[in-house]
Amino acid sequence: NMERRAMDAERQSVRYKQAEYLTDHVGETYEGRITGMNERAMFVELVANYCEGKIPLDTMNDFYSLENAYTLRGQNKGEMYRIGDKLAVTVKEVDAEGRKIIFGIAL
Repeated sequence: NMERRAMDAERQSVRYKQAEYLTDHVGETYEGRITGMNERAMFVELVANYCEGKIPLDTMNDFYSLENAYTLRGQNKGEMYRIGDKLAVTVKEVDAEGRKIIFGIAL
């Protein structure tokens, strides 16, 4: 329906603007909050500006797997991440056209 298409278009526009903004901030570190996760990535929203991106699990310092719908656990070190946790992230890669923002955990 038209309303859903309009909402999707607006969401894509917001994502584009977020990615466009962060293009000039690659390498910078921000405080983020975990908003979601799946078998491949952890999703993070920056506290300062609500930009949303992801941290691919295969870029992290351990092998992480879903313990349940809201917890990731590292196989070797046992470190855990939960939805709602705050963490420092670095902007690693931005593709405004593809509306993709990739973060890494800040060291």
